[in-house]
Formats: sequence, C-alpha cells, structure tokens
Amino acid sequence: MSDLQLWGQDTSCGNNKLFNVLKAYANYDNEVSYVQGLNYIVALMLIYMQDEELVFWSFVYLMHNKNWRLVYTDKFPKLKSMCKLFEERLH
Repeated sequence: MSDLQLWGQDTSCGNNKLFNVLKAYANYDNEVSYVQGLNYIVALMLIYMQDEELVFWSFVYLMHNKNWRLVYTDKFPKLKSMCKLFEERLH
C-alpha cells in the first residue's frame, strides 16, 4: 500500500493527498470540521480514486447527500441510531 504514495509525503509542501483532502473538507464543513475516523473513509476512497478533487467531492456527496455527516456532528445522532439498530438486530 505504501507504493500508492497517498500519505507518506511531506505535508509542508502540499503533496500529501490524504492530508489535503481532510484539510479541504475541514474548511468546507465548519460544523464537522475534522474528527477522528474521517481519515479511514478518505484513505479508502484515495485507494480507488487517486484524484484528490474527485475524492473531495465524492466525500462531500457521501457526507451531505447520504447524511453520513450526522455520524460526526454534535451528539452523533446517526451513530446512536445505528448502534440502536445493531443492538436490536443482535437480540
């Protein structure tokens, strides 16, 4: 995976794709900004789509149009409902 060169570069010169997408999203969505776990989603997207801009707009679509940002907003409403559904199905 290191040969994909997605996150091993120096962030000070702007050539770290993962850092760039996450920073751009944090600036784009002030309510969510950056929270732990977003890096896993963006990294997976970068593995399949190496274009930073395409990954950024795909991530925006996922977060806003598919309501995944509710997993990361204050009080985590979607995360709580997903956990409740999981518990119900587990029983």
